[in-house]
Amino acid sequence: MFLRIMWRTTAGCVSGLMALIVLALPAFAQTTAPPRELTTLERQVSLKIAHVRIKGPTNAADLKQLGEAQRAQFAGEQAIAAGDYKKAEQDFLRANVLISAISE
Repeated sequence: MFLRIMWRTTAGCVSGLMALIVLALPAFAQTTAPPRELTTLERQVSLKIAHVRIKGPTNAADLKQLGEAQRAQFAGEQAIAAGDYKKAEQDFLRANVLISAISE
């Protein structure tokens, strides 16, 4: 009797998990990778920020601008993770402009 109840409970749990997996599969299949141009832009911004960080800003204004560029880069990375590629592109372009002004 006890084994029969335990077997039914286990079978119910397993079938419930299988149902969840089957329902979740289409959601995973619909996620797309970010566009190639966006990943290229992300790499460029990341490398520029790393270069400026290594070189070290010499004044307070450049240091503040570096911080703003890093925040924009982080916002872009979060937007990519959320699947909002348009916002990610805007954030990376903003970070690129900010970091380019420091590099000059």
